[in-house]
Amino acid sequence: SPTTGSWFKDFPWAFFWDPTARGIWFNCAKPPYDNKWVRWALILAIDMYEVMITAYDAIQILVPTHAGMGPAQFNLYQKGMLPWLKEFAFADGYRPFDPDLPERLREYAILKGYISPTDPRDPVDVWGPGWWRHDPEKAAELLEAQGFTKRHGKWYLPDGKPWKITITTPTYEVDATRLAFAVAEQWREFGIQVKVDVLEYTPFWDALNYGRFEVGTYWSSMAQGGIVKDLWYKHVWYHKRHLTPVGEYTYYNSVRWENEKVSALLDDMAALHPDDPKLVELAREVLKELIREMPLVPAVDCKKFSPYDTYYWTGFPNADNYYWDPLFWCGGFKWITPHLKPTRGE
Repeated sequence: SPTTGSWFKDFPWAFFWDPTARGIWFNCAKPPYDNKWVRWALILAIDMYEVMITAYDAIQILVPTHAGMGPAQFNLYQKGMLPWLKEFAFADGYRPFDPDLPERLREYAILKGYISPTDPRDPVDVWGPGWWRHDPEKAAELLEAQGFTKRHGKWYLPDGKPWKITITTPTYEVDATRLAFAVAEQWREFGIQVKVDVLEYTPFWDALNYGRFEVGTYWSSMAQGGIVKDLWYKHVWYHKRHLTPVGEYTYYNSVRWENEKVSALLDDMAALHPDDPKLVELAREVLKELIREMPLVPAVDCKKFSPYDTYYWTGFPNADNYYWDPLFWCGGFKWITPHLKPTRGE
């Protein structure tokens, strides 16, 4: 219909700046996920290009940092940290970030006929700033340094037992569920035995809050915490004072990860006004430490298809008229209503 519209006028159509991103959580209180190099090895074993294609047909955005995906945080902490992400390196000089993924996704969309080769949009603004490299050789090197062995194409734990992973994922949230199955396939190809445990709402969140999970596809940023530029609001969850043992309920720090540097930075942030420009500097330091340690790895957004029809009303937000998010289910429609203009008389 000539009166219908979507966030992007053309492919990939969907709205990619829902503040609640989706990611892969590790239970840092359970071996071997208490070892950051095991976590990093699992990340480098993922071909994110294949995940973006097989799970989402490139209708998704890459989320490399532990910030949210509202426009302020995207510009400050996702796209805004791209120079640092490109330079970030392990102690041996290895640089794990892959900034070429957005361009590869653009090429895929052109190959499939989804967009024109002359599409003027910056692929970073459509598909995000990039993600982590697919480097199974480096992943194997990291694991072998931690005592893991690979025999006949299968990985074994340092104690000699076969490495088996269960990924916890929800029945009701398609981006998280697709992420779980796509990542499971990547790890199987790498040589790990992987099972996906699909749970309804209550057991899904109980598994996280009580620490009864190994790996899960949970929310890597939450609600208001992905909108405002002050990361303290949600990242205070990572403070060491919220650490609880497995089996004890917690709403905070469900990855059960303790980091003195992050806790100190959060204390410094707590003393500042939410509009203090120093907060952005401190927030970036928190994100850098989270990336170095990776207690969880953000991956994609909670994308939304938000179609609208201008037959009766015009003025809906879209990528070319971005005055507000099209998130009517979060109570935001009241901020859209004043911008709507009737096209026909009563």
